Amino acid sequence: MRDFKMLEKSPYDLPDARVFLELIVGSTKDIEKTYGPVFTTRFIKNVSRFLVQKIGEELPKDIKDMNQVKEHLVSISNKYPTPYCAAIYASLKTENELMGKSEIATRVGTKDAAKVVLKGPSSKERKIDVDNILSRYRQDTIALKIAHHEMGYKGNEDGSIDLLWKNCFLIDLCQLAQNEGLLKRSDGTQLCAQMVASCNYFKLLTGYEWDYKLLEFSKSHCVTRCYVF
Repeated sequence: MRDFKMLEKSPYDLPDARVFLELIVGSTKDIEKTYGPVFTTRFIKNVSRFLVQKIGEELPKDIKDMNQVKEHLVSISNKYPTPYCAAIYASLKTENELMGKSEIATRVGTKDAAKVVLKGPSSKERKIDVDNILSRYRQDTIALKIAHHEMGYKGNEDGSIDLLWKNCFLIDLCQLAQNEGLLKRSDGTQLCAQMVASCNYFKLLTGYEWDYKLLEFSKSHCVTRCYVF
């Protein structure tokens, strides 16, 4: 851990539940358009399943759409401080039920194929300014109220970046999803919901495609390695 450069701590311990859930539900609604009402029905069932395991309570029976799910999850954030875990889990679980594997895992499979075709210069050869990227990432996520309280990074000689996530707020989601086999990617490595979003952000900043590998996974911290291809 001593090799990591720690970034500014966020002024809050956990992301804002409403802000984070609005982002998740907004993204999930796009997936909902593809599958129709069956996705919504199963999504609600899987949110309820997650909550039963974590706090022993189901969703109220009168909840029928995504916005109602969002509002209920926000309302229980005093009881379960990371309710967005329920929404992300439900999206992964529902896609797995409808497709046989998650849409996120499918997109990673497409990236694996793209790497063979692209064969572009390495991260190191592109001379990416790691300090600037991570500084902007940290400032933006803090401002949006979706940042980790503590995170750090270090640049590697090959141009890749190792990220340290202390006490990741998605651990409940990842532990349950991993136990149910929902996080396995096409290359056999583990999906990281945090890194899917982070790689998309890095692409916006640099114009390059990014991918990642999960190096360490535990309740106290996770370490991921990200790189361009």
